[in-house]
Amino acid sequence: MAPVVRMESITKRFGALVANDRIDFSLEAGETHALVGENGAGKTTLMRILYGQYAPDAGKILINGEPCSYHVSGALKHGIGMVHQNFMQIDHMSITENIILGHAPTRADFIDYRAAKEKIRGLLARFGMQKISPDTPIGNLCVGERQKIEIIKALYLGARVLILDEPTAVLTPQESDELFSVIDELKKDGTSIVFISHKLREVIRVADRITVMRKGRVVAHFKRGEASETDVARAMIGKQDVQLIQNSERGEVGEPVCVCKNLWYIDGNGIPRIRDLTFAVRRGEILGVGGVEGNGQTELINLLIGMFRLSGGSILLDGEDVTRLPIRQRRAKGVGYISEDRMTTGLALQANADENLIC
Repeated sequence: MAPVVRMESITKRFGALVANDRIDFSLEAGETHALVGENGAGKTTLMRILYGQYAPDAGKILINGEPCSYHVSGALKHGIGMVHQNFMQIDHMSITENIILGHAPTRADFIDYRAAKEKIRGLLARFGMQKISPDTPIGNLCVGERQKIEIIKALYLGARVLILDEPTAVLTPQESDELFSVIDELKKDGTSIVFISHKLREVIRVADRITVMRKGRVVAHFKRGEASETDVARAMIGKQDVQLIQNSERGEVGEPVCVCKNLWYIDGNGIPRIRDLTFAVRRGEILGVGGVEGNGQTELINLLIGMFRLSGGSILLDGEDVTRLPIRQRRAKGVGYISEDRMTTGLALQANADENLIC
């Protein structure tokens, strides 16, 4: 039987840059094929060609053994869906509106929301999201839930080949485990999955086959059980002296640097999100904060960086009370923040790299 997807001698240039250099790639029915490589290796470019976003300069694509040439709409007709690294969602629109945008079912020339919602409810239940209404604004969901909605959208549109581009980049370990369970279920139904990732432990966990790219070329293939993380890393960077084990020696822990006393935060609806919370972070220490999404972690971060104002309590930094200081002054005192969602709160996308670094 012919592979579900076969890409032969695919070449793609951007000016003088050869992003894909005579790439061969195939995908079997019901398998997960991992595509790995360093940044700039050409992985996403290759999959954007498969999805129809880019046209190859040379080579051909066969779907179920038949040569095909298409744009994105044609890819969807062939059952090829792609979940991009950066979510393609409109925050103020509902789950239903985001999923059916451009593909709405109609009845008597009107959008058939009832039929769409019924199908979407079934998909939500399939992925353990039955308590979430299809009318929920997508901006109200956590990152892991939004990731699932992207997969649900692809399945709603009939995808049998699913391209996942860095799907765990913004997920917690628990959310990643949930995604892997989803992948396992999809494979049982015969869905074929391309899994692009830099996280080699996840690649080893999820992949039936691994293709390694470097500088626009395929440099290695592995089947499940044939390679370790170190083997894959060596192929990725082209060197043998790869050390994946980090130094686990702990440094000395010093005096408290940040002390939070009796923190309270009550949101605009009068609901206490933080209740009488006290803790300290010492110099040279990593303090982990765990909990199920929605239990105050986000509010705590916003209080520490100055986005939200405390309803009660105090924050001390190196013994100085910074409770009422604005964000800029806290940053000047050494408080930094790396957002879980780099595209909406971590970066100014219209600005260049220099401007982002100094803003």
